[in-house]
Amino acid sequence: MLVLQFPLEIKAGYLYPTNHVLREIYHNGGATAQVEAGVNFYDYTAISFNGQFFNRHGTALNSSYRTSIDLNSVAFLVKGFLFSSCHLKYYIGVGPRWLFFKTLDHSPSVQPIVKKNQVGASLSMGLQIFAWNFFFDPFVEYFVAPIAHFSSNVSSFRYDCNLDYWTFGMGVGYQF
Repeated sequence: MLVLQFPLEIKAGYLYPTNHVLREIYHNGGATAQVEAGVNFYDYTAISFNGQFFNRHGTALNSSYRTSIDLNSVAFLVKGFLFSSCHLKYYIGVGPRWLFFKTLDHSPSVQPIVKKNQVGASLSMGLQIFAWNFFFDPFVEYFVAPIAHFSSNVSSFRYDCNLDYWTFGMGVGYQF
């Protein structure tokens, strides 16, 4: 017999870029928020849609010019529950994530606004801990994307930036 469940979750976490330049400019990452909704099939498979929001201010390298970054994304994940009981569900999820990347720079030597869209892959792991229909979800996620290319306003200088990042956090949800 098919059993459907509909979890809705709000997540808070810490986004940590893997690129050392991004970590230096934006002070090692920062707080991120996520919203996730999905459908669980039986007790071992789920599909979910996830939106992630991140904004951070920093200082350009070797200068005092301000900069900011927005990393917002939407993901479609397929999750498998490796262990499931009435109070615990351990999952691993994988799927595409569409990243909407924007920087705003006040330095005269770089483009003032850069907007890029990247498609990459997301891998997530977590442990949902249930009390009635409410649950807590400590999680870790890794996002990998193709290299983004940027150019300077004042020369033919071009640099590549790895937009991969880790997110560590906690979710709170309700399963309908």
